[in-house]
Amino acid sequence: MQNIAAVITQPDLEKIFEHLHTAIAVIEKDGSFLAWNSAFEPFKKIMGNSFTKNLTEMHWQEIFTFDEDDVKLCECFLIPASNARFILLAEPVTSDS
Repeated sequence: MQNIAAVITQPDLEKIFEHLHTAIAVIEKDGSFLAWNSAFEPFKKIMGNSFTKNLTEMHWQEIFTFDEDDVKLCECFLIPASNARFILLAEPVTSDS
């Protein structure tokens, strides 16, 4: 079996990111958001233009309130990436999880 990262192309990766329910963002070392997938759009609206927590590898759960009828508990991960950047993942926790 091959390593999946070795065989997926850039266009394939873009398609995958747009189908995920996990919110994904790349964060610069100054905390500003560089890029994100469409699932991250609602998070960006409430977070603004930057990530305010310390940039260090971590894992936590957080409740995000998008509006009074849309509250989500998320499993969050901040993962070190290349170029002193970080990748933020926010996976909604469902009752099926």
